[in-house]
Amino acid sequence: MNLFCAALKAELVKVYSRPRNYVGFGLFFALAAALALVFKYKPPWGELHRFLGGFSIVGNPFNALTMTRYMIAPTTYFFLPLITSVIAGDAFAGEFSQGTMRTILCRPVGRSRVFFAKCAVAMLHALLLTLFLGVSGIVIGG
Repeated sequence: MNLFCAALKAELVKVYSRPRNYVGFGLFFALAAALALVFKYKPPWGELHRFLGGFSIVGNPFNALTMTRYMIAPTTYFFLPLITSVIAGDAFAGEFSQGTMRTILCRPVGRSRVFFAKCAVAMLHALLLTLFLGVSGIVIGG
């Protein structure tokens, strides 16, 4: 377990030391800002009335949580897998392109631990992107 934690820490440092891996956070923030503008100037009233049925609403129902709910569905189906696969692919291919994969595999850490550490970093990045998406939707929509 200690070797896996060391491999995981090394992979986290590698992934988050590359500036190109922060593009997903910028993309999600831009999507949140664009959706806030759409809700401000053209709210989707028709979908909301179908969702509520016979209930009536007083005031503006489009708040930060509504915006976050509308934003999470399309981004988690399209953008999140795309960005996560780019991060995971870069974690594996980056080692080969930099010529450091041989060095990693010569260490006492097993191949399966290296593989699972890279996969865990990709999953952690996906989780952080999802949390960032929710927080940015709440901050921008609030």
